[in-house]
Parts: sequence; C-alpha cells; structure tokens
Amino acid sequence: MTVRAAMIVWNTFVADARVRNEAKTLTGAGYQVDIYARMPKGGAPSEEELWPGATLHRFPRTPKHGSGEAFVVRGRHRWLWWMHAFTQILVQLRIVLEIARSRPDVVHGHDVNTAIPAYLAAKLLSLIHISEPTRQ
Repeated sequence: MTVRAAMIVWNTFVADARVRNEAKTLTGAGYQVDIYARMPKGGAPSEEELWPGATLHRFPRTPKHGSGEAFVVRGRHRWLWWMHAFTQILVQLRIVLEIARSRPDVVHGHDVNTAIPAYLAAKLLSLIHISEPTRQ
C-alpha cells in the first residue's frame, strides 16, 4: 500500500527548494505526494504532475481568483481589511476540504499560514499533525 502525504505551502512552490527536496525524498521512498500551493499571479493549471509520484495542486489566491495581495486600509474603509481576511479564511477552508477529500496518511504544513489548515485537515482525518511554523 502506498503512503500518501499532503504538503501545504503558502507560496507558488516554484522556487521553494525545501518543499521540492522533501517531496523528492518522499517520492523516492515510495510515497505519493500531493503539494498544495498558491496560484501564481499570471495563472497556471490547477493541477499538474511534477514527476512520478508528485502532484501539484494550486489553489486560488482569493475565492474569486483575485490578486490576494496584502494591503493596508485606513479610515472609513477598514471593513475592506476584514473582507480580505475573511476571503483568506475561505481559501484556507477550501484547502482543508480538498486535503480531507484526498484522504492522505500524513499532512505537513510548511509555513505559519499553513499551520491551521494542516492542523484542521489532520484532525478531520484523525492523523498526527506536523508543521514547521517558522521561516528563516
């Protein structure tokens, strides 16, 4: 039986050597790896096979595929910040549901932003939660 691992990263994965190296190590050991990463600004396929045993799943930056860039709002339009925060929570919930649907054996969050989705997905599936919530 093949062990399935889900990895979540809060970037586009393109230049993230730590995630790529871990995924290559896991696939080399016989794991099936699903990597969940943000959609690049110019767009890209929502799913693609990187190499045998590793699939990249891209999730939208916002629920409506907007830019999702951080912004600061002052004065009367402070509600826009709350709307942005709410859309990011929706994106993270979507990631949790997609991971739960794929039924992995291991869930690994690579960033502070992915610790909560990794934890929730692991709890939904009764798994042990692994995250590395620091960045250097």
